[in-house]
Amino acid sequence: MPNWQTEPPADARGVALPLRRTPANGTWAGILTSPNIIGCDTHYYGGRTQPCERPNCDACLHGIPYRWHAYVGAIDLRWAQHIILELTSQATDNLYAYLAAHGTLRGCLLECTRIGPRRNGRVATRCKPADLNGRPLPPPPDIVAALSIIWGLPRDAAQAARSPVGPTTIALNSATADLTRRPTPPHLQTNP
Repeated sequence: MPNWQTEPPADARGVALPLRRTPANGTWAGILTSPNIIGCDTHYYGGRTQPCERPNCDACLHGIPYRWHAYVGAIDLRWAQHIILELTSQATDNLYAYLAAHGTLRGCLLECTRIGPRRNGRVATRCKPADLNGRPLPPPPDIVAALSIIWGLPRDAAQAARSPVGPTTIALNSATADLTRRPTPPHLQTNP
């Protein structure tokens, strides 16, 4: 039975936020609402980005390479809209430097510029503290729950992700992935 109301709820969208990327041949600017980065390996498969679900991942079984993507909550300054911003690993270098210097990403003014005309071209970022003039930021979004909706994952996957299995690890389905720490780039890895 519907729950009819005469006014919309304070948060009518719930955990569903739009997912944005830096536009091709353009710039995106916003203020981050997330305290930290969360990310996972993803594939471009079936015409869209979706999470890698190793060991039973269809994209992996079809030989599709994966890439690590980072996700942060942000206020889009152009549209004054709370969104989830997707970034590649290379685009997060300045965010990790900002995080190390300030202890949080929340309140960071982030500018992302897509270098070149391609939709999947490299993204350069710049970070600095935002001048909020006492304006409060909305609470950080539940990125795991929002991405679970976008990616069509079962509700229990988002719930399981809230049960920590380590200090910075979140379990999704049968795979265990470290979602808050960027992987070490291959050229910096040491072989035992």
